[in-house]
Amino acid sequence: MRHHSLAVLLLLSWPAIWMRTPPAPVQSPAAHAAELSGRRAAVLAALGPNDALILFAAQARDFSGDVDYPYRQENNYWYLTGINQPGGILVLSPGAKARVVLYLINPDPAQESWTGHEISAAEARARSGIDDIRDAAQFGDVLSGVLDHVPKGGHLYLLSGDAREYPEEMALRTQLAASAPQLTVLDPAPIFARLRAIKSAWEIALMQHADDISAEAHMRAWAMTAPGRWEYQVRAEFDAVFGMRHADGWGYPEIVASGVNATTLHYETDQGQIPAQGLMLIDAAAEYRHMSADVTRTFPINGTFTPPEAEIYNLVYAAQQAMIASIKPGSPDFNPVGNGILIAGLERLGLITTAPGAPPAFDQMRIWYFHGPSHAMGLDVHDVGGLERRAGVIMSMEPGLYFRPNTFTQDLPATDPAAWKVFTEKVKPVFEKYKGIGVRIEDDVLVTPEGHRVLTAAIPSKLADVEARWAALHAYVEQHGGPPPLLP
Repeated sequence: MRHHSLAVLLLLSWPAIWMRTPPAPVQSPAAHAAELSGRRAAVLAALGPNDALILFAAQARDFSGDVDYPYRQENNYWYLTGINQPGGILVLSPGAKARVVLYLINPDPAQESWTGHEISAAEARARSGIDDIRDAAQFGDVLSGVLDHVPKGGHLYLLSGDAREYPEEMALRTQLAASAPQLTVLDPAPIFARLRAIKSAWEIALMQHADDISAEAHMRAWAMTAPGRWEYQVRAEFDAVFGMRHADGWGYPEIVASGVNATTLHYETDQGQIPAQGLMLIDAAAEYRHMSADVTRTFPINGTFTPPEAEIYNLVYAAQQAMIASIKPGSPDFNPVGNGILIAGLERLGLITTAPGAPPAFDQMRIWYFHGPSHAMGLDVHDVGGLERRAGVIMSMEPGLYFRPNTFTQDLPATDPAAWKVFTEKVKPVFEKYKGIGVRIEDDVLVTPEGHRVLTAAIPSKLADVEARWAALHAYVEQHGGPPPLLP
């Protein structure tokens, strides 16, 4: 309580422009265990009476030699256990009396001397709410252990996918196909997609906190952006805020793209020197308690949009805001809303032509806007569950326009060259005005029973607000010699 009181006091003492992260949401251990128990009950209800589901904890991944990457748990295993440690096996079987068994490695003091604390059975029981905790060695040989847990005539549910992500599952599938061909092995992915699509109140609070951390990091990155600095120096602001605000880390590799680099969709090198003018596109967000935010903002490096930059920015903003405004339970596809605004605007600017013989307007738009506008969000930044407009769904909304310098030499489709020749003749002269501009605006949107709530709404995105916030941040830095300290 004292910690939270101090955090509130510090929050009130900070200038609002810096968007200091508010205190993290709190859930009691009992409530956390109850939430996990409810999830497991929902999975058990989706299985047949003679079925069994087996989940393996993610393995540690080698970085180089005897160095591993930072560990991150497999999403579904985390969703049902809340345990972030390798070596575990979770078994769910409905049966006449539902069974939930969690196998964990037995803590080894010698290993703990090298890699730190390993969770005990008592700790796992308190954290997960699972009573039946067993030593992983009791599971025995994986093949026989699996077969022992599947009732006769039942089905085995086992995750499937890329062997790099699911090495044990894919190897086991191969073994079972050869040794137990009579056993039907199913993929539980549809079950998890349906359940994980709708976020609980606790998950929504975690996502909001991830967005709040991300907002603070964006403000410091805006303030750090200046000609002559380097993209990785701006990126370092995100890493610092994520660490200081107790985030797991980034939800995906940060994209800090200055100038023409903003026209590359997944520009993740962040090695460029920031030019004297142009735009900075930053796509970066925190992961907190396994929930990943996803935020993109684009702003002028020198604080003021040029007229061509403003034209493109306002067009993307109009499309995004219209799509967001359409979101409510049961609402229709928002793609046509955004596409219609973009096509009309691009045509008005001369970046789509209606000349006879030109490609369809939609195909022309896709030259400048070549990705989807949205994806589901949750335990993965691109999460399972789809984009159905139902209360509890969280989705991104992220249209963009990118005018890559090599568009007319490399990026045009090879099909129907005559049509694209018309496009080139009519549009290329206009394109020179916008060449090198890249704009994306991305917010995180929660579908509510009444409509929607933008979890990232506090981060400026309207053009006038972006310029005003940039000016305020840079004025503060000039006056005080830097941003407020991350710690008191």
